[in-house]
This record gives sequence, structure tokens and C-alpha cells, in this order.
Amino acid sequence: MAPHFLSLNLASFIIFSLILTSSAADDDLQFEFMDAAAALNQARQFQSPVTSGIRLGSGEYFARIGVGRPSKDFYMVVDTGSDISWLQCQPCSTCYDQADPIFNPSASASYRSLPCASPQCSALEVSACRTDSCLYQVLWINRDSSSSSTLEFNSARAADAVLAPLLTNPRINTYHFVALTGINVGGRPVNFSPDLLAIGGGGRGGVIIDSGTAVTRLRSEVYNSVRDAFAGMARDLPAASGFSLFDTCYDLSRMTTVRVPTVSLQFAGGKAVALRPSNFLIPVDDGGKYCFAFAGTSGSLSIIGNVQQQGTRVSYDLANKVIGFSPNKC
Repeated sequence: MAPHFLSLNLASFIIFSLILTSSAADDDLQFEFMDAAAALNQARQFQSPVTSGIRLGSGEYFARIGVGRPSKDFYMVVDTGSDISWLQCQPCSTCYDQADPIFNPSASASYRSLPCASPQCSALEVSACRTDSCLYQVLWINRDSSSSSTLEFNSARAADAVLAPLLTNPRINTYHFVALTGINVGGRPVNFSPDLLAIGGGGRGGVIIDSGTAVTRLRSEVYNSVRDAFAGMARDLPAASGFSLFDTCYDLSRMTTVRVPTVSLQFAGGKAVALRPSNFLIPVDDGGKYCFAFAGTSGSLSIIGNVQQQGTRVSYDLANKVIGFSPNKC
């Protein structure tokens, strides 16, 4: 079977180097008082705009969220790979710079500190007590992105969605694990064992989908095979030196359109999600350097990042334990 190719129009790109920057909060340990609202809103359908963090000097997706009573709006990162919501609170001696004023708990009628015996505190892996208030520790690893879309809750998934099973990890329920079984390049399956993407003994490994990670990270054995397959079919493109975490880059400064091999993600059940060229070959500077937007990781956990999700409507159907991928028609 002849390999499959697509055309990539280079004139329509915005420089994507911002995905590799990090804010002062990334890689730091954050210690904050754990707080909660006094009243919980009943679940209902609503929508919230999700915007790029470019003008905020960051690479994440941001939503404008009201906190406290009376409500004060804050930019907050939308991250499906994190299991808590948090923001910086006064008093704060080591806060990093942010666009909004620091949240003032004393000005909110709904603020209260959670006691140490609360279920939320005891569920944390790292927590402590101070004056009967729960303290927690969070390590937020650098995971950046750069795009904009709409976040919608309680809506039906698209009828034309490619459905992939959501998996249960016996070790941790924080993340959305998906049954990714393979990756196709140029219409051909890349040769690696599906076991490398499966949840292994003790709940280790597997594949999660995460809006807060920029580019897809694959365990090294899988990544090396995917990269080599892509590079082999893209050998007519002029090679360039690597850039940051990317090791497969091209100098496309003299071109306006290029021909690139197709890339698709194969899920359990035989369905595949075809990526657009802009989902896997991205500009990283203003000099015409483009890089293959996948990266390897030394760990066993693989992550489908938001670059590969852009232009796609991603529907989380937790009740039926499936995730849907369909063209974004917004």
C-alpha cells in the first residue's frame, strides 16, 4: 500500500514557540490553605469561553471564572490532567506574577478553611495541619498550550464522533485514561507492541488525554518508532537542528506548501482519529523552522496533548466511559 500524504499550507500558521515557555509557578511546589465555597451550585448546562494565554505571557488555556461572594473574576487554567482547582490567596509572600489581583479570602462571605478531618484533606497524598486548617502540597509539572476554543458542559456528543473507551486505572482515578492501541503514519501502522500503551501492573503506564499538556508525549520506545516512521516518509523535507524538546525539525523557510505523511491515532475497537497536518508539524520560530509535534518521555505514562486535539471537538462521556472525537464545527 502506498503511503498517504497531505498538503500543509505554511502561510496560515502562528508561531507556536510559546508552548515551550513556563510561568514562574511551573516546577515549583505550591503550599496554600485549602479553601472551599460554603454553597455548591446544582449541576446544569453552561458554556464558558476558553482563550489563549498569549497576552497573559503564558501558554495555557484560560477560562474566566468567578470566585467568592461577591464574585470576583479570575483567569484560571483549564487542565483535564489536574484533580484540584486552586488560585493564589492573600496573604502571599512568594506569589508569582499574575494578571488579576490576588484573591482576598477576607473579602469573600463564602470563604472558609477546610478542617484537617475533612474528606478533601484526607484524600490528598501530601497534606498537613496548621491551626486546624488543611495544608496541601502540589507539584505542577510544566504543561503548556496555546489556542482558544469553547468549553461546554452537559452537552451531547456529536453524532459523527469517533468513540474511544475510557479506561479505569486501579491505582489512580485523577486522569482520563484512553484505550490508544496504535499510531499510523502515512496510512501504515507503526511497528511497536500495543502493550507499551497499556495500563500495566500496579496501574503504571497507559495513556491519558490532557488539555494542559502541549504536545503529545509518548514513552520512548513508542516515540522513537513513530518519529522514525515520520522522518523516513518526510525525508524530502530539508532537515534542521532540533528545538527544545523536539528532535525532528525542518527548515521550511523557502516553502509555502509542503507535502507531509498523514498521522492518525488508533483506538480500541478499530476506530482511528486522523490528525490535521497542523496538529503534528508546527512552527517554533519566525525563521521557518517547523518541528514534529511529538516528544518522548522516559516514564511509562503517555499523554495525548492539546496540540493534537486542536480543531477537534473532544466529548467526555463519563457515564458511558467513552470519549468522542469529531471535527470542530463551532
